[in-house]
Amino acid sequence: MDKVSVDIVLLPPADHTTLVAALARCRGQMPRHDKVRHVWHKHLLRHAGQRDAYEVFKLGPYRRYCPEFAWTPVR
Repeated sequence: MDKVSVDIVLLPPADHTTLVAALARCRGQMPRHDKVRHVWHKHLLRHAGQRDAYEVFKLGPYRRYCPEFAWTPVR
């Protein structure tokens, strides 16, 4: 709706717990300037219509803060 996409993924409970911890680490440890740069770069990719590149790029921080999880783009 209104060009807002939502990723819906079903995970086993153990994977969900891992994901929640990764997101908390990402929010808590990622410097603000990195967050701003990441959001801006995602905006540029979406604006350019580069959906595949966007889907891969947006996972970067999660891979960094939770490398034990198998991060794959949602398509």
